[in-house]
Amino acid sequence: MHLNKAGSELFSNPQFSPWVQYVDDLSKLSKKEVSAVSTLIVSYGDTRLYEMIEKAKTISQTKALATKLEAEQMRHWVTTRKNPEEVFYLFKCNMPIMNRIIYFS
Repeated sequence: MHLNKAGSELFSNPQFSPWVQYVDDLSKLSKKEVSAVSTLIVSYGDTRLYEMIEKAKTISQTKALATKLEAEQMRHWVTTRKNPEEVFYLFKCNMPIMNRIIYFS
């Protein structure tokens, strides 16, 4: 599907949704779990994929799939134990405020 060439047009590609479903179905049958999100992260990186998902969530035709992939990306971060500071940076959170929230929690 030429993931690395699709870029921001990926979500509008009519083959994308069936590809995501295929990869997720294949992952369930395989001993080695490879999700669509992990494949997309390899192609685009966390930051770029997050930005693509956020943009796709603003378009009615791609919102449902983008929301699903957003949840999968967050699960991937938990599973791979992604550093919370990296996630805060990705979300462009104000780190001093976030540090105070975590410290006083």
